[in-house]
Amino acid sequence: MKAVCVGTPVPEVFITKNKSRLKVYNNEKVYLNDGDNFELEIFNNQPEEIGFEIFLNDKLISNSLLILKPAQRYFFKSMWIIINIPFSTSPIT
Repeated sequence: MKAVCVGTPVPEVFITKNKSRLKVYNNEKVYLNDGDNFELEIFNNQPEEIGFEIFLNDKLISNSLLILKPAQRYFFKSMWIIINIPFSTSPIT
């Protein structure tokens, strides 16, 4: 997962299981077991509405924007439904 933002603070995005944040290693890696379901916790810390597109393994997996109002937090719970598979440590092709 990566976020790119120039000149303004980056909105916060965390990977969670049951709304509990997972530990991030080396500021870039989160470890899951095969078959784990997970959520994305997204928080808009910006003073304006922002839209999110969701990428997994550098592939766009959302077909619309998720719009968040200022200070809004959202747990995106249906990650495994959108891609029709649970998380796997095997590469997605």
